[in-house]
Amino acid sequence: MTSRKKQPDEQLENNRYVITAEIVRKGRDGDFYVRRSVADYRIDLQQSEVSSAELQKHIATELFQIKMTTMEIAYLDVSSGLNNKEVIIYSIRD
Repeated sequence: MTSRKKQPDEQLENNRYVITAEIVRKGRDGDFYVRRSVADYRIDLQQSEVSSAELQKHIATELFQIKMTTMEIAYLDVSSGLNNKEVIIYSIRD
């Protein structure tokens, strides 16, 4: 759980990537998101292999703090609803 600088994404097999990004909570429901420079990707907790308790450990606790986390993810193509950007998190690599 250390702060780190943005690293280039690493593409793995099976449409998976290792990325370093910020995990945030937002919205009325407090959904978890992976913050990318272009957009925020909602984390699909039902398909992810990490719990909400584990994700909560990687959220910045101080105002204006940015905490970068390295994780293995897959992007989902969601065609319904307003938010069509989602990810599955397979592991957090700290």
